[in-house]
Amino acid sequence: MIPVPAPILRPVAIPTLDSGNSVERSRAEGEAAAAVRDGRLVILPTETVYGVAASAISPSALDTLWRVSGAAERSALAWHAPDPISLTEVLGVTRPQHRHLISKLAPGPVTFEVLMDEAARARARDQLGIPPGVLDTARGILARVPAPAVTRAVLARLWEERLPVVMIGAGTEIPGGSGKRGPAGARDVEEAARWLERAGMSSEVALAVKGPRARGARSTLVALGPSDRYEVVREGGLEARFIDRAAQRIILFVCSGNTCRSPMAAAIARHLLAGRAGESFTIIKSAGTSASSGSPVTDESVESLRKLGINLGPHRSTPLTRELIAEADAIFTMTSAHLASVNRLDPESAGKAELLDPGGDIPDPIGGPQHLYDETALRLRDAVGSRLDEILRKDEDE
Repeated sequence: MIPVPAPILRPVAIPTLDSGNSVERSRAEGEAAAAVRDGRLVILPTETVYGVAASAISPSALDTLWRVSGAAERSALAWHAPDPISLTEVLGVTRPQHRHLISKLAPGPVTFEVLMDEAARARARDQLGIPPGVLDTARGILARVPAPAVTRAVLARLWEERLPVVMIGAGTEIPGGSGKRGPAGARDVEEAARWLERAGMSSEVALAVKGPRARGARSTLVALGPSDRYEVVREGGLEARFIDRAAQRIILFVCSGNTCRSPMAAAIARHLLAGRAGESFTIIKSAGTSASSGSPVTDESVESLRKLGINLGPHRSTPLTRELIAEADAIFTMTSAHLASVNRLDPESAGKAELLDPGGDIPDPIGGPQHLYDETALRLRDAVGSRLDEILRKDEDE
């Protein structure tokens, strides 16, 4: 049997468990979950700051947490969900772009303010078992999915029992009447423990779990809704420009010269998405592995799409670059050779690049008769439609 190490005591009043190896981590997860279950506070890592966590359904734990925060008033707390799916399901997030944003940004240094009316809030609170006034802002409910694996494991253990957890960031100044904590928060567990010790509040915390070093910044606050809108309310761990980029879903089609197959596939995708509500955030691009810049699409391609009732629109060929690959959320290639080129150019793309038609390569009609282009367009229409359906079904499942 592998001996279980004893807690590592720091020169502060709070016992600290190190999650550095699998045995210690499992023990830390179990003890932290047990402490929260018993209505006590624990220090857990997030990627922004180390936080003080408490059961969101324990009135005494919530009272203690608000007191530890030093806030003059009881401000809204964020539910720290174990995973993005739980967050979207419990809070009733249904808008495609909002679900996409959550899937791109969570886990991560982002707190979501899901805007909803009082009836929707009541339904969410009922699912969480939390009374009014804990998570509620003036407009909705706050929630977040932290990144550190040990913290998400603790949250998952408790969520299996339908016990939700809320957290406050441990600051760099001793809590006082104003509740202000300075621009940065505790970046490591020792700093968080010392912060509480200086304030005479170490006894309020059962234990601390040591994890990765945090950034020391607040989370970015993103409001979702109403409709398909989102708003970066406060920058923090992520800048607004990063959120804006994450809000876009980019689909990239790749062929050889970017004058036939990939521009046709892109035009078909735009046409199909135009009839889908809430999909305006999806951007369609195309490129070629051996393309030159600025060449027009072939006349035969334009004619094939016209027969399908699709207007290709303005197009000039674009060479495939590593930047185009990196920014894309999904990449579909016409042939296995194109797929190999994408993966060589950016090996990290392997998880998002696929053949457009799983059944095999789509040959290049360049130089062939019009009927060959027409047949290619029909095959592209079927393949693109199937791929878009897959993407949209995945959105619904996330």
